[in-house]
Amino acid sequence: MRPIRLSRRRTVVALLAAGIGGTVLPARADIGELKVYTPLIETGVLEFEYRGARTFDSDPAKNGAEAQKFSLGYGLTDWWFFEVYGAWARDPGGSAHFDGTEWESVFQLTEPGEYWANFGVLAEYERVQNRKADSDEIDFGPLIEHDFGPVTTDLNLIFSRQTGPHLTERGVGFGYRLQARWRLLPQCQPGLEAYGDLGPIGIINPLPEEQHLFGPVAQGRFTLGSMPGTLQYNFGYLFGLTRESPGGAVKLILEYELPL
Repeated sequence: MRPIRLSRRRTVVALLAAGIGGTVLPARADIGELKVYTPLIETGVLEFEYRGARTFDSDPAKNGAEAQKFSLGYGLTDWWFFEVYGAWARDPGGSAHFDGTEWESVFQLTEPGEYWANFGVLAEYERVQNRKADSDEIDFGPLIEHDFGPVTTDLNLIFSRQTGPHLTERGVGFGYRLQARWRLLPQCQPGLEAYGDLGPIGIINPLPEEQHLFGPVAQGRFTLGSMPGTLQYNFGYLFGLTRESPGGAVKLILEYELPL
């Protein structure tokens, strides 16, 4: 197993080095990305996922933005989970439209308990539908998980890169996703989540111009009686903490996992 883990780490270093070069887009506070990832994956599991979110604000320019995603994923190996998304969106005051397709991989780099924390990496490519006005995007970054007694914390550090002829912003962008949850019961684990977009590295935005969301969530997993597989949920309401953030956002994630 040691050579395999070393090979994985070299691959991640190469991905990060390639992604930092060139023109990149700052991590956007996209409400379709209100999900905190764990670096641990399950081999041989087929996953169907629904992800939805909506913003609320007294400002019409920030109120009523919506995101809906549907995906199919599979644990290909004991260190690689691959997923494909179809994304729909609604801008404030606009109508719902197909937004694009995403290909996503989670790579597990260490075995549970091997080090002080569990480590992985997220890599995602988004192909936008309106290629005449927008550009594709690459997201990538480390996933870190650590247990403090009955509390599990997950930290995702996300870098974003824009590709294509219609670049809208330049600079290496940086954002974060954080979850702390109390493992009360498998069916109910209350917690807190935080999301932020700090802007381009080297030109970090003033705090009022950054976007930060924070709030309570609950998640859990249920068996389905005689039906195979399990249903997992994550539901919460996040409060905007800065001027550029929406006043609030509600989020829901449903995952049906089927071992094959």
